Amino acid sequence: MGWQRRSSGRAYNSRSGVGVLIEKESGKLLAYSSRISICKQCEVNETKKKTKVHDCRLNWQGSSKAMEGDVAVELVKSVESEKCRISTIIGDDNATTISKVEKSVDYAVNKLSDFNHSKKTVADDLYDLQKTFKILQTKVIRYIT
Repeated sequence: MGWQRRSSGRAYNSRSGVGVLIEKESGKLLAYSSRISICKQCEVNETKKKTKVHDCRLNWQGSSKAMEGDVAVELVKSVESEKCRISTIIGDDNATTISKVEKSVDYAVNKLSDFNHSKKTVADDLYDLQKTFKILQTKVIRYIT
């Protein structure tokens, strides 16, 4: 899933997102979908009390955080309808996404973390360890001296 705005891990406020399903071995695009929670023309129409016909792409009313799981379910279902089953999803470490996918299908779907998210998770854990041991090292030095 890609977002209009970058998430910091605390603020999920993007008004649009695009999800793609890519086959790992071939790199071919299997399906894509987007979620858009705001339409400027609709807002203008509402404030001016007029109705201007336009190509409205508004298709999401929920939270920005929930977009990812909803898109994942749609993509898996769209491929499944073509007599194909998704056995493994490689993505970020979002547990709600895989949970929604598992609830929407009647077969097992495995979850793997992609390289970038795995690397970030390991790096964050190492930095946390470094902080922990730095505090312990400081306490030991104070104890010895």
